[in-house]
Amino acid sequence: MLADVLEGTFEERAKQFLHIAKTNPEKLSKIMHAYAALLKKKTQLPKTDPNHIGTSALKGRFKPIRKFLEMNDVLFNWKRLRSTFPESRYENQEIRGYTREEIQTMIKHSRGAIDNTIILVASSSGIRAGAFDFKWGDITPVYKIEDRLTLDVTESEAKRAQVACAIIVVYKGNIKDEYPAFITPEAHSALMEYRKIWAQEKMREPKDSDYVFMRVGIKNMPLSTQAITARISRLVRRAAVRNILETKRHNVPIMHGFRKFFNKTIKNTPSDSPFIGQYILKERMMGHSALVELDKNYYKEHILEKAEEYIKSVPHLTISDEERMRLEKQNLEKENSDLVDKTAEIPKMKKQIEHDHLVVQVLAKTMKEIGINFEYPDGTPYEIDENLKIPEEYLPKEAKLDERLSIANLTSDLKKVVANF
Repeated sequence: MLADVLEGTFEERAKQFLHIAKTNPEKLSKIMHAYAALLKKKTQLPKTDPNHIGTSALKGRFKPIRKFLEMNDVLFNWKRLRSTFPESRYENQEIRGYTREEIQTMIKHSRGAIDNTIILVASSSGIRAGAFDFKWGDITPVYKIEDRLTLDVTESEAKRAQVACAIIVVYKGNIKDEYPAFITPEAHSALMEYRKIWAQEKMREPKDSDYVFMRVGIKNMPLSTQAITARISRLVRRAAVRNILETKRHNVPIMHGFRKFFNKTIKNTPSDSPFIGQYILKERMMGHSALVELDKNYYKEHILEKAEEYIKSVPHLTISDEERMRLEKQNLEKENSDLVDKTAEIPKMKKQIEHDHLVVQVLAKTMKEIGINFEYPDGTPYEIDENLKIPEEYLPKEAKLDERLSIANLTSDLKKVVANF
């Protein structure tokens, strides 16, 4: 459309557009509104039409133009223009995340530890493709010792400690975007296996400052987002786990499909935490600010609080059937152990209730004898069992006299003390 008013190379047309914007605001407004009307018509075309665009794409077309005008100090009434935009609607209702079965198929078609590691980290953490530039020092395991979570383990605790999950600090150094992502023990184990291969290839142990996924032949440079995506794209084609929609788009995004799997899984995991609290924690696990932007300032939580909430989703985020069965068995054994402990407590609780009942009965009977009626809080008289017999085990034992404290012995000891003076 702009070809009607602009001509020449891209740079020349940009200069012409800027000249119009600065010298003729009315003409700029007409161009912008005409462009918005043209794009609006494209949003109304059938999805199968190659010229169709979504409502979100329409808004995206104006972002670089706005940036261009703002950087050149051109004022424009954006609010008026936005009022002409069509209402937002979700265009890709058939777009979904990967299923566990599809991820399992992808692992079967992987070509090495690096593929497995990327898949398991992506599916268990939900991090974006651009967040794979983390370093070995950004990974911290979270250990579980009995019912306690900890980041540090002493030598005496090492045998009892188990990796419950692990933390990866992504976008480190970026104040706005940095956040701790979580991965399953399965993904952490894959990372540790890949670490061995990494050390073999580099012929040295990795340093904390080394990138986990490095470019070949370039010293300590991370794999680019495009390289990570291309690697998984090739793997997905081999596994044939995606279908093509009528719009000629795939029904599962290459990398975002893992994020959708993660989001759906953690949101569907039952939790006994308050709804708002667990919702905020789960949003934070995805790097979101939660309900409102200010939540990150007013809703602070310890890293282990997030870990505790994340661990509830670990069985559902685990991809391997064998590993998931092992976790389920482990949880069942723990539940069975807890049940045994609680069952053992029942006789003690019964004994305590019996003892408390006897104490109240004796107290009520004593108060009645001195003319005071024992009542419930609502004024109902307390019923006293006149035939109650106190078991011998609750009766005070007969006191035995210590012969060493007899009068004769005491007198003899006293005489000895006096004689010494």
